[in-house]
Amino acid sequence: MSGEIPSFAKYIFLLGFITSIIFGVWSFISPESYSAITGWPLEPGAMRLVGSFLIMLALAAILAYRATLWKDVELYVLMVILWTLLGSIGLVWSTIVVPLPIIGWALTGLLMMFFVLYLYVYMQGRSL
Repeated sequence: MSGEIPSFAKYIFLLGFITSIIFGVWSFISPESYSAITGWPLEPGAMRLVGSFLIMLALAAILAYRATLWKDVELYVLMVILWTLLGSIGLVWSTIVVPLPIIGWALTGLLMMFFVLYLYVYMQGRSL
């Protein structure tokens, strides 16, 4: 359980960093444009809060990418699994309650994809 990080995980961490930093900075700096494109009726303050969380997640992803031991990233991986699972459920729920453009389902799919990828990383890491 405390062996080296699977090489596949490094790519997932890097992909998580890139995705989180793009959406995080965009949500934090320009929440109005994010809401206009996605169609979500969100308050700018709430959007900036989400953006700050995503920027924090990007920082954690790059630190995980630089780590060498599984024990150093296991908690991060579990955190992302929980975030992507609950986030996917929340987005599906919101999209059903407030009909949104197709981008809402695309973002839900993105979160679900990360859930599956990080779950796979966790299973691989636990088997070390």
